[in-house]
Amino acid sequence: MTEKHEYDSTQESPAEEDIQSLEKAHVVDNLPLEETDVENSRIEAVRLVVPLTDDVSLVALTFRFWVLSTSFSILGSVIQQYYLFRAASGTFSIYFVNLASYAAGTAMARLLPTTHWTLAGRTFSLNPGPFNIKEHALIGIAVSTASTSAYAIEILAAMDLFLHHHINAFGAIVLIITTQCLGYGMAGSLRRYLVYPAEMVWWPNLVQVVFYNAMHNTHEFKEKKMMRGWSYMKYFWVFCGGMFLYEFGGKILSYWIVFPILWINNVFSAKLYGRPLTSRLYHLDGKPFDINPLLNEDYTVNEEKYLAGKPATMTPMYALTFMYSFIALAGCISHIACFHGADIWKTWKQSRQSADEDIHVKMMKVYPEVPQL
Repeated sequence: MTEKHEYDSTQESPAEEDIQSLEKAHVVDNLPLEETDVENSRIEAVRLVVPLTDDVSLVALTFRFWVLSTSFSILGSVIQQYYLFRAASGTFSIYFVNLASYAAGTAMARLLPTTHWTLAGRTFSLNPGPFNIKEHALIGIAVSTASTSAYAIEILAAMDLFLHHHINAFGAIVLIITTQCLGYGMAGSLRRYLVYPAEMVWWPNLVQVVFYNAMHNTHEFKEKKMMRGWSYMKYFWVFCGGMFLYEFGGKILSYWIVFPILWINNVFSAKLYGRPLTSRLYHLDGKPFDINPLLNEDYTVNEEKYLAGKPATMTPMYALTFMYSFIALAGCISHIACFHGADIWKTWKQSRQSADEDIHVKMMKVYPEVPQL
């Protein structure tokens, strides 16, 4: 038996409701939050940067997405892994990926055929339309997640290069996949506490949001004003330039000022080690330190042999890098505890009650949720 539902002309259609909600969101964009009846984020930066609109008709998992995300992920993984074993490290910036994928995506939208094919009852096309913001954002998310070096590879490299213990390919692959999945699993399990609450703002992601909106809504974001009367495009370029200049301060201070002073003044016998920048361990007389004679059969350190011989030392410059790392870790913990501890505790209690979800999380509920397990 089938049921018939008659159309009531007095009721608004879903399409009309969507149009009205979009118009309403557009009108309140320039109004203070207290003067509107539209739910929005309490965080000013989020209200100004993240729109309250979502086009559910845009296709994200396209042929362009799979090709570009896979290509950039492979390229990024190779670069990150290559520089992991080098003293001069290099990074694969997500900003490069965003710019390059935008150029490649728009080019594919112009060049690929628009023909539709049917396979296994499903219709698909290599070019479903213009390169849209959801494709672009999803490429950035996929590449930033995949184009990293796995920390477990350091275990395999150390076992092979320094301890002369080779692990077979199957065991190595299982170790890498297990450790990577452990991290992704923890991130997914904690999303209820670290993503869903309205107070949980991941500030670096706001820069990405501005970039995607600026690239795909060019006219609107050139004209629309945000903090200090800046347009979105000005906000984007000023902060991109600031981040570029930000990288020089620490490098100049460390490599051009502090390290040369230590080397010239022979602080902690810096000239004894031959090279100012090296990660190798040395004896007190400057000879390379060999740890293999000090290991037991299970690859643990024999403390008696170590204490009986000469202790291991490192160059002052390499010791400073460890010092900076420990200072940064301790400073991060103390800063969060002192300045954000009360907010974190309040948010944690609210998130456990599933009470105060972010408006954008509520908007995403129209899409299927990833299972908790």
